[in-house]
Order: sequence, then structure tokens, then C-alpha cells
Amino acid sequence: MEQGYKNLHSRTNAASVSTAKLAMVVMGALGTKNNKVKLDQFLPYELDDSFSTLKPSTREALEWALKNEKMPPAIVGMIGAELG
Repeated sequence: MEQGYKNLHSRTNAASVSTAKLAMVVMGALGTKNNKVKLDQFLPYELDDSFSTLKPSTREALEWALKNEKMPPAIVGMIGAELG
């Protein structure tokens, strides 16, 4: 039963990641420079330690887009923090 709840929480969080990232972009655009928001603040359940928000292929695509300056500066700031 416990494993079922963990699975449900993981799937619910995974389905909410895109909405949470959009909320982070909005907060970054509307907030001040000292406004630090994290992805897990916008998810319905706490993240487990094994959760990764980026697949390797996504990370590679984002790094290419940053390197070739294909995104607006506000988005670049958000992605830079995500990539580390």
C-alpha cells in the first residue's frame, strides 16, 4: 500500500512539473532579484531524493540553446540555475 502511495505521489509530481516551472518563470519575472523560488515549492508532494527534473537529452538541448543564445535573457537565467 505504501509503495502505491509513493508511486501515485511521483506520478502526480511528474505531471505537475511543467506547471511548476511556469510558476517559477512568472515568479522570476515579477519578483525581485532576491526572490529565490524552488521547483518543489510548487509541487503537490515533497520530492524524493532520486527525483531528477531533467533528462540527459533535455539537459543537452538546453545547454545547446544557451550556448547559441536562442532564448530570452529571463529564461536563460532560470535555466542556468536549473543546469547548475
